[in-house]
Amino acid sequence: EEDGEDDNDEDDNSSEAVAEGVDDNEDGGNNEGGDKDNFDVVYFVYLILDKEFSDKLCETEQQHDGSTEFSTLLRQLTKIGRAANWKDFMDKISHLRTWNNFAAFQCVALSYPGNSEDAENALHLAYSAVRHAGEWFLLNMFDRACVASLFERAAERLGGVVRYFRTSWALGCSFVPRAIDTQPNGQVYFAEYGLGQRVIAVLVTMLNDNNTSNSVKGWCRRIMSTKIGCAWRTTCGYPQGEPARGRLKNMLWACGFLQTIYYRTVNTHHPMRDEKLEHINQIQNWSGYGEWFNKDDGEKQPLNREDRNFACHDVDFYSHLISTGFISMQTVQKLADDGRIMF
Repeated sequence: EEDGEDDNDEDDNSSEAVAEGVDDNEDGGNNEGGDKDNFDVVYFVYLILDKEFSDKLCETEQQHDGSTEFSTLLRQLTKIGRAANWKDFMDKISHLRTWNNFAAFQCVALSYPGNSEDAENALHLAYSAVRHAGEWFLLNMFDRACVASLFERAAERLGGVVRYFRTSWALGCSFVPRAIDTQPNGQVYFAEYGLGQRVIAVLVTMLNDNNTSNSVKGWCRRIMSTKIGCAWRTTCGYPQGEPARGRLKNMLWACGFLQTIYYRTVNTHHPMRDEKLEHINQIQNWSGYGEWFNKDDGEKQPLNREDRNFACHDVDFYSHLISTGFISMQTVQKLADDGRIMF
């Protein structure tokens, strides 16, 4: 696994209206039997971009240098994870939405009476050749269909249920002042995606193009906007003196397209109150999504992704994963032949 990517992301629940998380016309996880909500969950999710924005991004990339590297990455990125139960899974989806300001998520989740850690390990191993970062993999629609098929077979075999739904494009932000809180090791942070010079150049070109619609320009501004949030040591469990840095590792957990984020902080004894005051003071700069506001020009420092290699295991471990039905003996043998795993 990766630092900040253990699927235990915690949110400060500072203002996002997470109740809007599921489109009204989707199931959103209403189960056929209450007991299934307590089963382990293994899932995959991927980004759904506005089509006009996606097409314009691809076109502008091609015009820029002939490559569609970023738009292709966004289409292929797929997170494979696990959760202790359905509520835990929906909490993770809320966290993903908190940190991703320009996309909805297509979600496919298996809730079943099995060990989701084994299923996750098997799927991570099966797609290790296309692992991009953390628990994010580069999968096409055929790959995703294959994983969904494995979910359906496991549900039929073990008595689980597979749920398909898409999250909403909308996420609100409260602009109601908060009462004074006392968190002496608190910080308000201002964070933005480390998109890199090439992607920024492409987005700026789109903004300056008279043929770009206002809708697409809005998406460009949002992806370059700044998240204003808060963190504190006492309840978030982050290191004394730098709680925001620990909190912001969750942005890397949630955003597979990033290797770096940039942030600045303001120390405060009242982080929740001061965060909300910052929101209120910048209401005219609100991006229209969550706690994201027009780009903050303050000087920022980087926080880089710290990937870890997946651990090596003995033959019994791989045999056990094969027995789960989420990876085949042939796939394990091919990974061994390619030198990706060693017994």
